[in-house]
Amino acid sequence: ILDVSNINQPKWVSTVKMTFPIGVGLDGDNLFVCDKEGLRILNVADRKNPIQRQYIKNIDAIDVIVLDKHLLIIGKEKLTQIDYKDINNPKIVSILNLN
Repeated sequence: ILDVSNINQPKWVSTVKMTFPIGVGLDGDNLFVCDKEGLRILNVADRKNPIQRQYIKNIDAIDVIVLDKHLLIIGKEKLTQIDYKDINNPKIVSILNLN
């Protein structure tokens, strides 16, 4: 995690070990990270001590868009929509094949 409040002098805050993080989205204290096999959801209220809430595997995830308590997860072959109004129980709403 980097503090970019001063874009000219970003500061390292903490590190979270991941396999292959690529796309990220942030909603308040919830950080969504597309990782090699799916989507990681982290609580980053304490930026120095992020806590992984969930790792939803087997989702085609390259990038994520956060939109009104929903995630649009873009993958190579699919677009997945997840409702996370209950952050402890995110639900897949729809999956659209892109081929």
